[in-house]
Amino acid sequence: MEWGDKNVSGERITGLDLARAISILGMMFVNYKISMGAEGSGPAWLSWFVSLFEGRASAVFVVLAGIGFAIFICSLQQVPQF
Repeated sequence: MEWGDKNVSGERITGLDLARAISILGMMFVNYKISMGAEGSGPAWLSWFVSLFEGRASAVFVVLAGIGFAIFICSLQQVPQF
């Protein structure tokens, strides 16, 4: 499939779904850390892991939502109107 090809078969884009899932999990980790007041507590490796997502997960999710919306709009333009 090339850039200009349209996917109107209703198939899911696995990479996009996987990236969304990872960003949602990242937002859950960060929000859990904030809501539980776990700043600076717990194992060092866990604090490092959660810090990977801080500020990035929500930005990635918004970008992926925009990409999904653009794909949706392009697929609507291919459906014949009766």
